[in-house]
Amino acid sequence: HRDLHSFPTRRSSDLQRSRRDATAQGLPHFASCHMVKPLALLGEFDAAIEQAAIMRDGWTRAGRPEAGWMAPAFFAATMVHGLRGEDEAAQRWWEWAQQVCGHLDEKGFSVFTRLRVALHRGLPDEVPRTSSATMVWMHRAYARAMLTEMAVVTGAPDADAQLAMSWGLGEENPYVATQLLRAAGRLHDDEAELAEAVTRWEALGARFERACTLALIPARRSEGLAELAALGCLPP
Repeated sequence: HRDLHSFPTRRSSDLQRSRRDATAQGLPHFASCHMVKPLALLGEFDAAIEQAAIMRDGWTRAGRPEAGWMAPAFFAATMVHGLRGEDEAAQRWWEWAQQVCGHLDEKGFSVFTRLRVALHRGLPDEVPRTSSATMVWMHRAYARAMLTEMAVVTGAPDADAQLAMSWGLGEENPYVATQLLRAAGRLHDDEAELAEAVTRWEALGARFERACTLALIPARRSEGLAELAALGCLPP
């Protein structure tokens, strides 16, 4: 097997170079804000939290203004803590995210992060009731894919229809496409589809999602659980 800790490094290095460029301009918390979400999606959780702390400190020094463009990064930090079972920290970050949003109710990535934690931890009562029509367009595909996978896992009667309607969202977003493939594997109880999703997550460098998908394949479940433990996450 490929070293589980090595395959995301190229993408992480690209992110670090981008951060250095922005930091050189004297705005470290701006640079960190742009890092948090992609690091969280890659499963680089320690780095995501480190950058989130820099972002939060800069935002605090600025007087904690409303800044909707920063909200996805705050929600991403919330997600990381939630996946690790750090509920008090997750709640603090959720409250800060709400402050950042201000009068704007950021929908899209906030829905994605709440659903991702709920799915991983088996908390269906915490699934937000929302319509994709009300979501911010930029992150609607992420949220819609999460809603679709949640429908599959919870046995919604229209899960297959939701999956069919969501396929197009992955045409220009390989992350969403891979999540929908995993949802299909779960719906069809198809290990081949799940194995292909593992391969695609690995190509993207998404360590957490790769591990979660491995945990769905009986013969590789222990491998997935070991990687989740290495990431500091609760088992699914």
